[in-house]
Amino acid sequence: MKATVKILLTLLVFITLNVKSQVESKYKFDTKYSKTISEKLSFPFGTILEMEVKIINGDSLNFKAAKGNYLLQVEKVNNQALTTFYTFFFEDESDQLNKKFLASLNSSKTIKIIAYETGAFRGIPNGYDKYNPMKWDLLYGFQNYLVVLAKK
Repeated sequence: MKATVKILLTLLVFITLNVKSQVESKYKFDTKYSKTISEKLSFPFGTILEMEVKIINGDSLNFKAAKGNYLLQVEKVNNQALTTFYTFFFEDESDQLNKKFLASLNSSKTIKIIAYETGAFRGIPNGYDKYNPMKWDLLYGFQNYLVVLAKK
């Protein structure tokens, strides 16, 4: 009996250690929609990475939630070019990517940053307007974004 318990515990530990670290879960945030939550950059959430990014002026996009903001288009991760570029909202914990600096950059120029991908539930859920005046925002759901730690 003790040998069986030891084998099962060892097997459980082995399986747990070999499970892929990528976070992926399905959630239903409305009766009509569901989405799988996962990283876009193919590294687990919270992995600190060197990235080469292009600054995108949100005013140039046909996307109201981006108006008045800058976004980061990731083109390389750890010196590896991406086959698909991803554009993210970001939080600047480095205090180096202020709006004055971002506005001064040529739109085709890339910069190197140290950042990690994370995400949060954001936006306006269905039924919001029953309690507060409706405002323009994203639909409620999970949004991936970057946290910038430093500019290289």
